[in-house]
Parts: sequence; structure tokens; C-alpha cells
Amino acid sequence: MPSASSSLIGFDRFVSLTWLDKAVDIAYTEGSVDDLRSWLAERIEGPAALKKTNSVLTAIWLRSDPATAWLRNQALTIFPGISMEERIVLHWGMALTTYPLFRATASVMGRLLRLQGEFRTQDIRSRVLEQYGSIGTVPRAVNRIVQSVKDWGVIAYTDTHYIPDRRLQIDNPSLLAWLLEACILTSARDHWELTDLLQATELFPFDLSKTGHLAVRRSPRFVVTREGLDREIILLAAQLANCSIKADGV
Repeated sequence: MPSASSSLIGFDRFVSLTWLDKAVDIAYTEGSVDDLRSWLAERIEGPAALKKTNSVLTAIWLRSDPATAWLRNQALTIFPGISMEERIVLHWGMALTTYPLFRATASVMGRLLRLQGEFRTQDIRSRVLEQYGSIGTVPRAVNRIVQSVKDWGVIAYTDTHYIPDRRLQIDNPSLLAWLLEACILTSARDHWELTDLLQATELFPFDLSKTGHLAVRRSPRFVVTREGLDREIILLAAQLANCSIKADGV
């Protein structure tokens, strides 16, 4: 079960796509946290709301963890060459890597959409709470994540429940490889079967079926090995190299 640290909860504010786009623009132009705060201050009322929203956006785009610094730097390298529509891929990947609760919520959403084609917010809350236990801030944070994802154009709300709004096919191989690496690097799993990775429920907004296999095989960031007749295991090349170095040093 995840621990109850604030870093695990974190994403406890509604975050619009417009705010994320501004945050990545500031990060790309080497702006500061103060630049983002000043811009948000014209759009968010109340010092507490401003502070918390700025904190969420800063963690995603302006102050990355050393363990995932390469992902953020690579995202900013890819950023100028993609369309406005494709920015959601970078936002999604960075949210997955920054906030475990976002990842858990996204995974549950993707699982329910795959099983029944819809979900209610209370369904997501109850399943996420099974993982996090009785942490009082979790239900509210899950609500905010669902509301944010709706604003991002990934899901739509009917009278009683949420349904998928769109699935983006990622044709840019560098962008797709980056998203898959983000998924692997911050996963609790030691390894992934390639098929499972391309169908990961936390990546439900994206259609990876047509381009995923090719992107993985062409990227030097991955190593694909075969187990048995039909199991392909995907590893990060950097992780495999580290294992080799440790083995040689024993």
C-alpha cells in the first residue's frame, strides 16, 4: 500500500489544460516559479488556492525530482517539435511520474473504461481508497484529478457518469518512446511484457496499437528480449546497463 506522505497525494487541486500549457511554456523558456505564480494570480482567486495550484504545476514542470530529471529534460527537448494537441502526452507523462496518486487514479479510470465503457467518480474513489487506505485527503484529490482530466479533453461527462472523449494516436516516435519510458521508469514493476505496456490502463487516453511496437524497437532507450515463444519483455537500456555494471563489480 502506498504511504500516506504528502508527496503521494499532492495533486489535490483542479488543474486546467491552459495552466499546464503555460507551465511548460515557462519551463521551456527557462522561466521561474515566480513567473508562473504571477500569471496564475490573475486567474485564481484566494492566496491558498493560488499557492496550492502553483505547487502542483511547479512539481510537474518546474521542479522535477532528480530521479526523473532526465524525463523532464527530454520532454522539454521534444516540446517545440510537437503540436498543441500532442502536448497532452507530455503533461500526462509528467503527471504520472510526479504524482503516484494521479497514476493510481488514471489506472483505475482506464480499467473501468476498458471493462464497462464508463465510470462514476465514486467508483474511482472507492477503488483508489482500497490502495491508499483511510487517508482523508484522497477522496477530494481523486475528485480534482477526475475534474482536471475532463478539462484536458480525455473524458466527457453525461448526466450520471463519465465516458471516453477521445483517444489520441501518437505518430511521433520520439514522443511515444518518451511516454513509454515515463510509464516504465516510475512503475513499481520490475519489468513489463511489451503487450501489457502498450495496453497499460494508466495510458488509456492514447492509442498505441499501431505505432507502439515500432517505436520501442527503433528507440535505443529500450531493450526487448524474448521469453518462450510469444512473450516479449521490455527493459530500459539504462537499467540493464546498470545491472551489468553491478554484476561485473561483484
